[in-house]
Amino acid sequence: MRIEKQLEKVWNNLQAKKSHLRDYLDEIHLSGIRGIDDLRVRFDYPVSIISGSNCSGKSTLLFAAACAYKVPGAGIKDFVPSSLFPDYRPNKGNHQDKRDIVTLSFEYTTPTGRRSMRWQRRKGWNRSFFGRKGAKQPERPIYLRTLTNLSNPSEVRGVLQMSRLATPPQEYHLTASQISFAQQLLPFQYDNVVNLTNG
Repeated sequence: MRIEKQLEKVWNNLQAKKSHLRDYLDEIHLSGIRGIDDLRVRFDYPVSIISGSNCSGKSTLLFAAACAYKVPGAGIKDFVPSSLFPDYRPNKGNHQDKRDIVTLSFEYTTPTGRRSMRWQRRKGWNRSFFGRKGAKQPERPIYLRTLTNLSNPSEVRGVLQMSRLATPPQEYHLTASQISFAQQLLPFQYDNVVNLTNG
């Protein structure tokens, strides 16, 4: 059997199973995070493939999806936006992240109907169930693994470590060509880009 036919058969089997699934994440809406102004992603089938070029938001979407559920046995700071999307707010030094409003919204299909939940950051992160009394975050095991297989993705771990330094980080201003390269990767116009290191 040709590979195309095999893949088509697997895909059709997965589509047929969706009607039997009673509890799943249906949609994520991201706003104000990592250069994403308004992104809505629907998960229409039991298996979804997220693909794109470097810096297109794949990891951001996966980290957000990890915040959709309460994970049995996980620590209170695991799988929450404050840990997966930390602000760079160092004890020492001049640079820090702006506090823009960030929204991570989730739509779920459950045995009792559709449900919604939202994480939003203004001064701090807050969770909302849109006025549903007694509502709880759905529970499900989550396995978030990066290429380095760390409990915290390396970019998150680096931000957290840099924020806790007892001395100000060293600052290195990037050259005009490095700034131009950064602007090609991310949709921002940078006047100044600084590389911060802990020495």
